[in-house]
Amino acid sequence: MRYRFAILLTLLLAPSALAENYQAGDSIVVITKQAPIKRKSEIVSNARLVQGLKVQKVDGDWLEVFNKTRGWIHKKDVIPQAEAFEYVLRRAEEVPDDLDWRHARAIVRHREGDIDAALTDYSSIIDNDTTRWRVYYNRALVWRKQREYDKAIADLNRALQLKPEDALIYYRRGSSWADKGYNYEKAISDYDQAIRLDPDYGDAYASRALAWQILNDDDKALQDYNEALRIDPKLLMAYNNRGNIWKSKGDIEKMNRDFSKAIEIDPTYATAYWSRGNAAQEQGDFITAIHDYKQFIRLRPQSLDLHHTIAWIRATNPHDNFRDGTEAVEYALKACELAGDEDPYYLNTLAAAYAENGEFDKAVSTQDKAIGLLRPWDYSSGEAPGLTSTSDLPDYRSRLELYRQRKAYRDKPDRR
Repeated sequence: MRYRFAILLTLLLAPSALAENYQAGDSIVVITKQAPIKRKSEIVSNARLVQGLKVQKVDGDWLEVFNKTRGWIHKKDVIPQAEAFEYVLRRAEEVPDDLDWRHARAIVRHREGDIDAALTDYSSIIDNDTTRWRVYYNRALVWRKQREYDKAIADLNRALQLKPEDALIYYRRGSSWADKGYNYEKAISDYDQAIRLDPDYGDAYASRALAWQILNDDDKALQDYNEALRIDPKLLMAYNNRGNIWKSKGDIEKMNRDFSKAIEIDPTYATAYWSRGNAAQEQGDFITAIHDYKQFIRLRPQSLDLHHTIAWIRATNPHDNFRDGTEAVEYALKACELAGDEDPYYLNTLAAAYAENGEFDKAVSTQDKAIGLLRPWDYSSGEAPGLTSTSDLPDYRSRLELYRQRKAYRDKPDRR
């Protein structure tokens, strides 16, 4: 009787899915267990509870989506993504003994960043039923997000015991091995298994390529990136990383083509702007470098390193046409702000920017402050050394003397 009441209450409180006016591009979430996706009258796949989908087309009460293959899902089986969190929380509360809805609640809590609550839900499901491989798999994703790689691998091991021929589980375990202590050999072994089980697994090829690349086997990496892009021509990471291989091989044309292709596919893909800008800077094309670094900052405004890099180029480049004192000060001030205003490395750049802008009194006081903040590296602390130490003191003092003489500093190649 209680479940009948809960079902009735859900129907009364649920959003009116059929009344929604969906359009192509809308994000939707499945609210039915094993919602059928059809092509004509044939079921071509099933969408899982709280699985996210993107609307491709609309035809009356049917929405075209992509779930391994294209097909149509009925409006009654989905709700808009924006409504999913509250709906799932309410539904799970209504049927507290239903482990499927508890699992759904764990998933949406994870998506919303409520990690502790998600872990509590996943663990309580496992306490009641140890046969649900997907619960172990999803809990592993939470552990990975928390950088608890041993726990993630343990859960993925259990998931593989329950579902030993699943490419996705092998792929995630491979990624966990790569992130845990950089164990790329074990990662490659798991990616091999994922590809064996799913020869069209583009992400697995791309991830294996990255492992080969880190292990300095660029030829194997290139083969895997090529295969990944054959399978999925929009795989941004593969273009970016392959571009870096072309860079190391000195093939500038192919390098630029890959970086630019990634940006063409997704103009918000910040990593490719950084890669292309860095390559341009190394070639002495500072105008292109600054342009791409600014695009990166537009997408990631808190980028300390690139605020600093632009400031250094604009303040100290030996070629007049690349310097701009006003812009140097702007970006150096932001870098110092992001660094906390007490880091001698960034204050040194701000002083150079002030000098380039003709503000020599500020340059002197800022450089003097930077010198006062220099400290010797303390290797006994177990922390990575900072960007500067007292070993930089001669350079810092020589720049201070330049500013006192009302002269700006000019960089030499490969100096920061």
